Amino acid sequence: MSSCKKDEPSSDQTGRLSFYFHHTIPDTNLVGGYSINYDTMMYRNTAGNPYLVNEIQYFISDVTLHKNDGSKLLIDDWKDIHYVDTDLPETWNWQMKDPIPEGTYDGISFTFGISEEKNQSLMFVNPPESNMFWPEYLGGGYHYLKLNGKWKDT
Repeated sequence: MSSCKKDEPSSDQTGRLSFYFHHTIPDTNLVGGYSINYDTMMYRNTAGNPYLVNEIQYFISDVTLHKNDGSKLLIDDWKDIHYVDTDLPETWNWQMKDPIPEGTYDGISFTFGISEEKNQSLMFVNPPESNMFWPEYLGGGYHYLKLNGKWKDT
C-alpha cells in the first residue's frame, strides 16, 4: 500500500508495568516486617520452633489490572508468567511485555503460581524454571512455591 499523506501519530498512550519482589518476615513491632536473613536460625514460628530460610522460589501469573469503572485488564495471560528465586537477583525485577493502555486503575491482582489451566508439563524446558517441575506421576506441571529451610523441634 502507498499513500501521499503522512500517517497521523496515534493518540493512544500506553505504559509498562514493572514489579520488584522483596521478601520480608512479619514482625508485630514493625509494619511490613524486615528483610529475610537467609541461612540464619533466627526466626520462631507460632509454635515456638526456631527456623531458618534457605531459599524461596515461586511463579507469578495472570496479572490483572482493575479499572475504577469495574472493568478488568488481564495482561498477556499466556506469556507473562514470571519466576522468582531469592538466590537469583535477576528474577527480583519483572517488566511486563504488554503495553498498558492509559486509564485510571484502582487495583491489581495476580495468581500466586500458575493456574490449573496453564500449568502444563514441559512448559519450561530450561533452568531455573524447569527446576520447579512436578513429576508426571504426581500430576505434572510445576510447583507454585518452594520454601526451603530448616527448623528445630522444641
